[in-house]
Amino acid sequence: MKNYNRLLLILKYLHDNTDEDHTSSIKDINDFLSNHYLEADRKTVVECINELQEVGYDICCVRSTQNRYYMRTRPFTLAEVKLLVDAIQSSRFVSEEKSREIVEKLSTLVGSYKGDILKRHLYIGSRAKTNNERITEYVEKIQAAITTNKEVIFQYFDYTPDKQKTLRRDGKVYHFSPYDLIWNNDMYYVVGCGRHGTVLKYRIDRMSNLELLDTDRYPMPEGYDISDFFEKEFSMMAGETCTVELLCNNELMGSIIDKFGEDVKTEIVDIDHFKATVDVELSKTFYGWVFASAGSMKIFSPEVAKDGFKETAQKFFEAVGKPL
Repeated sequence: MKNYNRLLLILKYLHDNTDEDHTSSIKDINDFLSNHYLEADRKTVVECINELQEVGYDICCVRSTQNRYYMRTRPFTLAEVKLLVDAIQSSRFVSEEKSREIVEKLSTLVGSYKGDILKRHLYIGSRAKTNNERITEYVEKIQAAITTNKEVIFQYFDYTPDKQKTLRRDGKVYHFSPYDLIWNNDMYYVVGCGRHGTVLKYRIDRMSNLELLDTDRYPMPEGYDISDFFEKEFSMMAGETCTVELLCNNELMGSIIDKFGEDVKTEIVDIDHFKATVDVELSKTFYGWVFASAGSMKIFSPEVAKDGFKETAQKFFEAVGKPL
């Protein structure tokens, strides 16, 4: 048992504390073993390292008067883990607290020195993040339902003009048969069928009280193809950055929060409208987004943004052969 423990401890030490820039001597390793109440002579430590090399661990020896060792390769490179960290940092559907938690775990994949570099460069604070701390729990339950062909139930919420969450349809409980999970436009969706057999999608960060049931899910409709569904459902240029005031109908509060986060500056104007003050790029993409509201959103100020919208709208009407 002691030899087995010694092997594991040496592997842990080399994984956590060494890389190509940080090597360790047999004495360093022995000091670590002593701290865990295990003693070993030089020959025994070298034999343990050789055994680890034989089973596939890429432990490199830097030969000198006092040989030094380090873990050369790992399942993930620093660049690969950095990509995963960046994805978590930029994901709006993962809360700030959960992002830090996941990054902490990811950083252990590259050893303590490089892990510290990843954590030092962690920057989340100014990004729009969900406040739904149960996202990962819900994803796990939905994936379990997909794997075992079971149903889930949940409630779904929207936002009121004063940015309060309100359950849709008076708190109705949705029975849902999930088929696929989709990450698109920085949001996580589940695709599946309701009890009437219609293919639908729901945002996971808007779900509440989701539970996995033991009832079999509704069979996939004939011809269901997630790639086709994705193309049909998710069709979502840069310009001058500008602070814009938008006058919006109340039902657009959810869209404004989706776009700019819950800290967006808003104020209630009257019983039917609120005003949002946002920083945007004055581009075709922005004007197209406003235009898509079909009059439920208006550019209140500044004049340069209003003029830009008029010019874009003029081009649209010219494209369909009608004057503005």
